Amino acid sequence: MASLFQLLSIARDGMQAQTAGLSVASQNIGGASTPDYVKRRVRLETPPVSGDGGGGVLVGGIDRNVDRFATARVVEQEGRLHSAQAREGVLANFEVLASPIGDNILDRMGALGSAFADVASSPADGLTITSSKTDVRQAPSGDETPSGDASSIAMKRAPSSSTEPGIT
Repeated sequence: MASLFQLLSIARDGMQAQTAGLSVASQNIGGASTPDYVKRRVRLETPPVSGDGGGGVLVGGIDRNVDRFATARVVEQEGRLHSAQAREGVLANFEVLASPIGDNILDRMGALGSAFADVASSPADGLTITSSKTDVRQAPSGDETPSGDASSIAMKRAPSSSTEPGIT
């Protein structure tokens, strides 16, 4: 029969093993959202039983459970990210070197957006459309401005002779 000190020793060893297990579990929970997360597990062992009773549990070590597939995917995705960042940096440098100052795609898109905003704010002035290089369509001069009602304008545009009966 085991003595009181042996029983207390077994209880102490069990409490220490459970404390180590809780510590590792809390580290697993806290580190689960980090990029280099590796799950850890406490390895429990039973001590050799001596002739006077013995027994209990001891911490044999802490094992790391590494998922090789997940680790390979993380490494692959980080490689792709760094590759894309490097290409973006090279292209940005090339755009700075290749485009003339003040005439890059960003400036042109800004000019297009402001032109759309101008047309949207005053649609009646939409007869004059200009670009930064040349006038695309000129506004009609005062003598070319149509006047009268819709039927008189249609009469001016209609051909003088018609091949179908009833159309004048």
